[in-house]
Amino acid sequence: MADSFLSLLDKEYRWPKHGDRVTQHISKPTDADISHDPYERAMYLWRGYFKAGKLLAEECEREPFDVNYLIYPMMFNYRHGLEVAMKEIISEYGCHVEVYLSDDKDHNLLELWKAFEQLNDALNPQAGGKADKAVGLLIQDFHCLDKGSVAFRYSTNKDGAKFKFASGVVTIAKLKDVMEGCQHYFEGSDEYYHALVQNGPSLSDY
Repeated sequence: MADSFLSLLDKEYRWPKHGDRVTQHISKPTDADISHDPYERAMYLWRGYFKAGKLLAEECEREPFDVNYLIYPMMFNYRHGLEVAMKEIISEYGCHVEVYLSDDKDHNLLELWKAFEQLNDALNPQAGGKADKAVGLLIQDFHCLDKGSVAFRYSTNKDGAKFKFASGVVTIAKLKDVMEGCQHYFEGSDEYYHALVQNGPSLSDY
């Protein structure tokens, strides 16, 4: 037992050191560039949260014993990906059909989905199909689990009360699959609206 404890002391741990900073002035091909273009940054943001959720799900599949640690950041990334996708798409294209985000600037997924549906109904003649209904139900699921975008980030709310989750089991492979569908749904919506704005008829006709 004593030998095991001493072996822990002999491990080389990475400690903070002089020169540690978040950003650097010298770039390498593998470095990330934080975009200064608002539209480009918005595009990367919500796609990035979906990607992060997927990577965490894949790590859970590789290391099943880590699932109880990674489920929270994974679920937060997926939920935030949904939230930011809807906010950015509504912000970018809603002004053309008088659909706007609420002034409350909260994290209510159901209210965002209502605004997204208004935008979709106004611009997409195929709106209301099976894909739209499927995404709507997934958004409802995430809203029921985490209404304020805090339950996957903290163990209690701001008043110190513990969160009560709805019953159910998260199957990682299934979650990864359905959220990939959500990502493609919003990517397709964004590309469709962008093409409509750039090349389609005047949006004043809608």
